[in-house]
Parts: sequence; structure tokens; C-alpha cells
Amino acid sequence: MSDLLQVASEMMLVLSPYLVEAGKKAAGKAGEAGFAQAARLWAAVRGKLDCQGRGKELERLENDPSPERQAALKIALADFLADTPQALPELMALLQAAKAAQPTVTQTLHSVGDHNTIVQISGHGNKIG
Repeated sequence: MSDLLQVASEMMLVLSPYLVEAGKKAAGKAGEAGFAQAARLWAAVRGKLDCQGRGKELERLENDPSPERQAALKIALADFLADTPQALPELMALLQAAKAAQPTVTQTLHSVGDHNTIVQISGHGNKIG
């Protein structure tokens, strides 16, 4: 189950920005490769979980993609994958395509000396402090 939870976590990392933007009704970004791939992954995840009677949960998540709702989806997704292993290859293929289309960030840091405080961060919605 821990492997499936890791897969579900990776899916949520890819889906989080999509859900937030879709929640803001900014779906016009669909021309961007990463956004489009995340939309395909979300459609597949939604279709699979909707068949299990989770339509209301998913609708609430789309309207309010809070971290709590995303965490609940991650658990539900891991449970679904445990109960329906035949869905894993399709979702993994979509996940890999979505990850490949995401922009990548390379950070390099060279630090010399003692007692250095260093912070490197990338992404959206990050808070420090």
C-alpha cells in the first residue's frame, strides 16, 4: 500500500496546480502542455473515482482544492489503486506524460563558510517563516 500511496502522492503533486487553476476558472491555460497533460490525468482519475460513487467529493474538491481535500483525494486514490490494480498502468502512463510536460527547475548553490543559512524554493504558493 505504501507504494500506491507514493503513486497517489505523485499524482497529487501534478494535479495540485491544475486543480487550483481550474478552481479559479482559469481553464483557458489548457494550451500549455503541462496543464493539458494534468487535465488528462484529472479526467481519468475523476472518471475512475466517479464510478465508485465519489462524484460529490470530487465536485467539492474542484470547487475548493484545499490541502485537506487534496489529502483526502490522495488517500481515496491510493485505496482505489489497491482495490483496482488494473487501472494502475493507464494512470501511470498519464502520470508520466504529465510529469514529462511539467516545467523543470534546476537550482545550484555554492556556499562557503560557517553558520550559513540557506533557503532555496521553487513552485507555487510557498510560504517561508
